[in-house]
Amino acid sequence: MITKLISHYLTEIMQSSLLKNAYYLMVGTGINSILGFTFLLIAANLFEVDAVGQSSAALSFLGLLALISELGVGIALIRFLPSAGSRSRNLINTAFTLCSASSIIFGVIVIIGMLIWIPELSKIFNNILFIAIFLSFAIALTLQPVISNIFIAKRATQFVLLINVIASLSKIVCLIFLYYLYHGNLSIFISVGLATTLVVILSLFIFIPKVEKNYVFSPQIDKICIKK
Repeated sequence: MITKLISHYLTEIMQSSLLKNAYYLMVGTGINSILGFTFLLIAANLFEVDAVGQSSAALSFLGLLALISELGVGIALIRFLPSAGSRSRNLINTAFTLCSASSIIFGVIVIIGMLIWIPELSKIFNNILFIAIFLSFAIALTLQPVISNIFIAKRATQFVLLINVIASLSKIVCLIFLYYLYHGNLSIFISVGLATTLVVILSLFIFIPKVEKNYVFSPQIDKICIKK
């Protein structure tokens, strides 16, 4: 009896586009939370307090930077992408270009601010390589929610679930790998950045073309899309 009810319930969900997409989002949020907690638990047990603290500070700044750099583009995509028609590819690429440019600009401002207000991090950001890595991760962290909103707009939230699972599992794998290979104070930070970069690359070249026919990633600014 219970099995039949569950089967009937799942069948109804899969037949309704709205319910199906909501289901994928809920499941994705739950799995992401569980895997995220697992990641933090592993990180706290593998690394020293200083390493956790430094990575947490860097990730907090990176999260704030990504939130500002997104510029509300994700919500705009949900609103306008379904009706964009032949200009949808231009709209997506314009969104990526604007968010990437803003994350670099705000990233430089954040780095300068950290050097002024948090002298303890000056040793980290005196390294040109780390600055480049930080800005690259900033772009990835800014684009990830934009990509999720593209899938929501296209009513293909199974890809939101997929990229969340890939990102969460990749963070754990990278963390363990870096523990044995690098074991630096910023291993946690690098793990999150690498995992996010991975799902952004997979989305740009594999997942988005599956929901947007003939999509090819190309940096551009479409003035018509911006005006609309």
